[in-house]
Amino acid sequence: MNNRFFKQLEDIASCGVDVRLLGNSEFRIGGFYKSDFVDVDLNKFTITSRYDRVTPFEEWEDLRVVLLWLNEEWWESSKERFDGWKNFDSNWRKVELLMKEITGGNNG
Repeated sequence: MNNRFFKQLEDIASCGVDVRLLGNSEFRIGGFYKSDFVDVDLNKFTITSRYDRVTPFEEWEDLRVVLLWLNEEWWESSKERFDGWKNFDSNWRKVELLMKEITGGNNG
């Protein structure tokens, strides 16, 4: 397992996103609108929603970018369903700003 993923999850948590350890290589990440959370398995390189939608990622990818992209995608599909979701989650917005700072504005 690549230890850089742990640093990337620490970065996400430092922005206020709820990141919980479930096991040695499994984490629960909050703030995913209707689904509420996703589970990340760093050994299998998968992100699974509570509805069992699985999103694979590659070992070389930046997990912060993958999770941010996934969160934005879920926000786009959920924002009209509930007034509390009209605006992009402020903690994930902090992750977005952090990634712009790290990458010089190029997130992907």
